Amino acid sequence: MTRSSTNDALDEIDSLLEENAEEFVKSYVQRTGTPSS
Repeated sequence: MTRSSTNDALDEIDSLLEENAEEFVKSYVQRTGTPSS
């Protein structure tokens, strides 16, 4: 794997995590209850 293809893979993972983060937080909050602020 070249350096640039590794960076491409990391960029792809980053964008996937960003897309899934909101859904993850929603499901986590539903499981644990809304955090009191």
